[in-house]
Amino acid sequence: MRGKISITVTLTAMLAAAAGALCVIYAVPAAVPIGLEQASQPSIVKVSTEEFTDERTVEVSFETSPEQSLTARASGVVSASSCKVGTQVHSGDSLLTVESMALIALHTDTPIYREIGDGTTGKDVLALQHELQRLGYHVETTGIFGWRTRKAVNEMLARADGAKHQGGLTPDQIIWIPETTVIPSKCTATVNTMLSDGTEVISVGGQLTALTYTTPTHLIEGTRSFTMFAKTYEIGPAEDHISDRRFLESISATPEYVTYQEQEGKKPTATIALKDTMNPMKVPPSAIFGQRDTTACIQRDDNIVIPVTIIGSALGATLVTPDDDTVRITKVRIMQSGSAPACPEH
Repeated sequence: MRGKISITVTLTAMLAAAAGALCVIYAVPAAVPIGLEQASQPSIVKVSTEEFTDERTVEVSFETSPEQSLTARASGVVSASSCKVGTQVHSGDSLLTVESMALIALHTDTPIYREIGDGTTGKDVLALQHELQRLGYHVETTGIFGWRTRKAVNEMLARADGAKHQGGLTPDQIIWIPETTVIPSKCTATVNTMLSDGTEVISVGGQLTALTYTTPTHLIEGTRSFTMFAKTYEIGPAEDHISDRRFLESISATPEYVTYQEQEGKKPTATIALKDTMNPMKVPPSAIFGQRDTTACIQRDDNIVIPVTIIGSALGATLVTPDDDTVRITKVRIMQSGSAPACPEH
């Protein structure tokens, strides 16, 4: 009996000791494997730079000219035509030949509505002189048809048909066009067409006259490059449209433009970016303090506070430029909560 009691007491003691050991094992935290320890946050980091053009994407709208029918004042049968749909017609070009007389496409701010010759005065004469001058002829813009104007007119007519001319200019010798360059959408008067005064000879319209877009906000100041359909044009920072004729002609000649014209309602996009690349500093967002809109401060590793302008972000970093571009910054301090110094207004 005494032996059984002794065995029971011994087993009870062993179990209690084992339980105590387990408690000790669970109470002691396991050691963190090497390499998985939490990294301490650095208080100072190196500064790098990054190329920056402030590139933005904008949606572009096309503005085109309305359809317009152009007529001739001449009468007779068309014996030759240089009109081709989609091919530019320039002011001063010979467009049709009617009964051996060349008809010249001519742009004037005031259409030629009467016969003008020596001594004729008026707005139509002045408009003719301005256009002759633009075409390279030596004339005076007086509004009076004198010998210089007559000489220029006769040279222009002779260039068109090779004949000798000595008089003035009559409405049946020209086809008035609304711009210095037009693109026919239809060539109505073909060879063997019978013309009478007022007959339609070509239709123009649908020409690209402007590209418009909404200027993005908070653009970095500076000259920009506008790029669309692999064509580039230089613009100012506040521009919201482009009407340069040569650039518009290069755009309208692209297959992409034709495609978008066929897809009614769909708008293309373009990019606008700084012409000259910037090289701002790239710093952690936690190095920025005292931010007011796009102004803020950073602290150099020698504790000097540097006012900066925030110009963008890239891959978790903030891009800034110091207000004083002579300041040298290689390292900045990371701001701990509540430890940022004062940032002066700038």
